[in-house]
Amino acid sequence: MDLKSIVIGFVGGWLVQWALDMMFYRRETGTADTAEWQRRLEAAQAETARLRVQLEGVQPQLDELKALKSEAGVSNLEAERDRLRVDLVNAQAEAQSLRAQLDRATAGAVSASASPVTVATKSTDPLAAIVGFGEDRRAKLHAAGVTSLADVAALEPARLLEILGLGDDHSEVAEAWIEEARGHQG
Repeated sequence: MDLKSIVIGFVGGWLVQWALDMMFYRRETGTADTAEWQRRLEAAQAETARLRVQLEGVQPQLDELKALKSEAGVSNLEAERDRLRVDLVNAQAEAQSLRAQLDRATAGAVSASASPVTVATKSTDPLAAIVGFGEDRRAKLHAAGVTSLADVAALEPARLLEILGLGDDHSEVAEAWIEEARGHQG
């Protein structure tokens, strides 16, 4: 309920009460001072008009406050969006850091072994013997025509990275995979 409705209801109720009092008072007294009642009625009408003007003067301010309130909501949403963008950038940076740590750990594990490790797998795919060559990577290699350990051993690290869709930051891992393929051969 807004201020305008409250004021109109108040003034309207007051006028109805006044009219009822006037009707019942006149019936009881019969000859009330009409001029006094007329003066009161005019005063009430003047007060109603004054309140209506005041209300019309307040309405633009009320509209402005409503607009500011909705703008504040927009500002809150923009601040939340900016915070989420920062969180996203931080999460991406953390993911990159973890990916680099995983690649270093994988490269270290592969290069730390003095002799090639034979992985017992149920797969008949010879590429499954290389640590780090899961189904997805083996599928990419097969699609490029690399189907044996000799094929992997003959690749340059850059070409292996290209086939697997990895960046240059994985070159140590690619070299370790090629060395592992050579070790399985001989």
